[in-house]
Formats: sequence, C-alpha cells, structure tokens
Amino acid sequence: MLWSATFVAGSALAQSAPKPDWSLSDMPSQSRRTFLVTGGTSGLGYEDVKAMAAGTRVVISARNPQRGEETIARIRQEIPNARLQFEAIDLADLASACALSNRLQATLLRLGGLINNATIMAPPERGASANGFEIHFATNFLGHFLLTAGLLPVLRRSAPPPACRYAVRHRRASGSHQL
Repeated sequence: MLWSATFVAGSALAQSAPKPDWSLSDMPSQSRRTFLVTGGTSGLGYEDVKAMAAGTRVVISARNPQRGEETIARIRQEIPNARLQFEAIDLADLASACALSNRLQATLLRLGGLINNATIMAPPERGASANGFEIHFATNFLGHFLLTAGLLPVLRRSAPPPACRYAVRHRRASGSHQL
C-alpha cells in the first residue's frame, strides 16, 4: 500500500520525463586506465566500450570471439587509435569466469573499472549451465560474482591513494559534489 501511495503522492514525478543533462563530454578523462566490460559486443555494453575507447584501454569480454573482433573493427573505424582487446568468456560456465580473471590477473598491472553488463534474457526454454545451475542465475549472477571476486586483487591495486579517496569522501560529505 505504501508503494501505491508514493505514486499517488508523487504523481508529478510520474508524469514528467527526465531531462538528460549529461553527455559524454561531461565524463572525466579516463586516460591511462583500463576497463573491463562484459557483454561489450552489443547493446549498452557496446555503447560503454565506444564511449571509453577514445582515451581508455578497454577489454571487451563476451562469448563470441567473431563478434568481438567485429566490434573492435567497427569501433576502430570511428576511433582509429582505440586501445581495444577481446577476451572470450562464457559467464554461465564458472570455469570460464575463473579462467578470465586468472588471465587478467596475470597480464594486467591495473584495472581501473569493471562493468558487469552481460546478461541473458528470456531464453526460449529453461536450461541449465555446465555446472548445473539455472542458466539465468549462472550467467547473470554467479559468473559475474566469480569474475569480480577473482579481479578484486587487481582492482584494489588500482584504487586511488588514500589521500584521493579522502578528498572524494570530503567533497561528498560537504555536499559540494554534483551527480
């Protein structure tokens, strides 16, 4: 009941569409950083990769290596100096998620960010992963969990020094930041 009362009381919010006031030009420089984007060959993942490709090294991970190479070629037509790399992963296969995190741990000195974007939606029939888990659960949750957990050491190595973290917290606490 509280939920419906909130919508009734906030009906002006429900009627007005949000007005985007943010664009790619507002994104701070990500140069000299490396990002990993799962599901970066299509949809929002592709748009994330394209947005960061101008100044950032981006590792695209997805199931299909051919689509990965096509994605890299398509982005390089627009951004010739894009630093892109493809890594195959099947998030429904827990061994594949662990293997990718191990490969990246061994090859990356730093990882500035991880965008867990890959998902599956509405498969034609209920299925199970190679590990016996329901396919949605394995792909959308377990695979990303294992990948993230495996990359935590390299993500922690890439964190800003304590003074930088303090400055960000201070600005947030003072209300001087803008979202």
